[in-house]
Amino acid sequence: TSLFHKALTIDPGCITALCHLGHQQECHYNDPAQAAQQYRKAIALRPSEGMPHYALATVLQDRLADPVGARRSFLRAVQLQPSSVEARIDAARQLLSAGEARASR
Repeated sequence: TSLFHKALTIDPGCITALCHLGHQQECHYNDPAQAAQQYRKAIALRPSEGMPHYALATVLQDRLADPVGARRSFLRAVQLQPSSVEARIDAARQLLSAGEARASR
């Protein structure tokens, strides 16, 4: 088991560990579906945190071909973290690719 699994045995509500597990699943084990599941667990635990919404959006867009889900998650990330330049840029790109130029401004 990884350190992130150990962290979750100590604190099952640790969204940082869940997000790191998601990243590990996506990047090291090439399992984007499992990554998305970890991000969704983090969102369920703390829906007001922007980081897991952004991470979910990127995996949905880049790896799981779910533009609708990605758009929803990017927009939620921007709502929760309006100062996140990355979230704003990626949300705008996603909206532009979906033909929603007015909403991306």
